[in-house]
Amino acid sequence: MKRTLLTMLSLALLVGCGQKTQPESSSAGLAVQQSFAVLKTALRDGDGAGAAARVTPQTLELYERCRKLALDSTGTDFESLSQLEVLLTFQLRWLLPQARLETMDGAKVFEWGVEEGLVKKDTLAAIELDKVQPEGGKAMATLRNNGQPVTDLVFDFELHGNVWKLDFKRILHSSDSAFAALREQAGKTKIELAVYLLEQTYKTEVPPQILNGPLK
Repeated sequence: MKRTLLTMLSLALLVGCGQKTQPESSSAGLAVQQSFAVLKTALRDGDGAGAAARVTPQTLELYERCRKLALDSTGTDFESLSQLEVLLTFQLRWLLPQARLETMDGAKVFEWGVEEGLVKKDTLAAIELDKVQPEGGKAMATLRNNGQPVTDLVFDFELHGNVWKLDFKRILHSSDSAFAALREQAGKTKIELAVYLLEQTYKTEVPPQILNGPLK
């Protein structure tokens, strides 16, 4: 199955504003660029805590939702979730024992993913922010991949505690159309595609018990 840059980025990223006066747009744009560079360095170095500090609380909430679903998804309609949520839920069930999942939260799951190399450093390595448009405590940035403009995705940032943090919401929503095309091409449901991607990644058959909860 052919994967677009958007789907590769989406798979790879499987990590309160004060009342201070906002900086001028040029300064804010530079601060966003610098914060993104810090995030990339943290990913490169496997620094889970450093990477988690550069993504928004809403992003970490995504990992917390998937952690809870990995432990118990009774009554959950997986087809109503995003493809990334289904994939991350199954990945957590595949890799982490129940006892450890119970001691974690979303931030710890994200940190673990960075430290274990699940949040792939190489995918972001070639990504650079191009034009940054700050507005208040939010900013939008166009991207370049290996020097070439990216036309199907922008990154959103939010200012939290005077630190610009990457937010995954747009990536999550935008990726669903790309994953939908993969599902149509393969003739698979969201559950079936998640299992297929796990089997392709780990080169082994995923048992049906993964539908029930953690395998360990």
